[in-house]
Amino acid sequence: VENVEVDGVPFAGGQLVRPFDRVGAGGATTITVTATVRAGVADGTSISNQASIEADGTGVTQTDDPATHEPDDATIAQVRAIPRLTLTKAVVDDNGDSARPNDALTYTLSVSNIGTGTARATELSDPIPEQLTIVDVGDGRVEQGRIVWDLPDLGPGETVRRILRARLNAPLANGLVVSNQATVSAENLEGGPVTSD
Repeated sequence: VENVEVDGVPFAGGQLVRPFDRVGAGGATTITVTATVRAGVADGTSISNQASIEADGTGVTQTDDPATHEPDDATIAQVRAIPRLTLTKAVVDDNGDSARPNDALTYTLSVSNIGTGTARATELSDPIPEQLTIVDVGDGRVEQGRIVWDLPDLGPGETVRRILRARLNAPLANGLVVSNQATVSAENLEGGPVTSD
């Protein structure tokens, strides 16, 4: 964890020791500790913490996690780190003008992880419109009428890009709109595949 605060005051880290002058019979005192889980901590990681109190004439008393039936056990928080992917797709005509039959086009597909967990077994897929002839798919492959890229694990805040080069077929009707939409998926992505914007 990081950004630790004790009763609203930043704490540099290490072991926290808080002295009290006295707590009367039947009295109570409270210490509030807040912290932020570091980015990149794996989903399912357990963060364990246990405090203790000691006073003159008494032994050491450990804190107890009220969420369990075990006595005097550490309090455990389980990290829930989930990837969230975004996908954008842009196209330019290589000659810098309006797209015409036989023109070369370059598509740039960008996948970003804006979540808190690493996206694993990530796959980017783009269907091939019938108006295009594929020229270059980089490290992708053509599979059942679509281009597929196997992407590396994508950590929080990371972005990967893939380039697709294609050529417009000829002849094509004037004003024809060539449209297609890519999708990205990952084995631990909640909510299913994400489509390009």
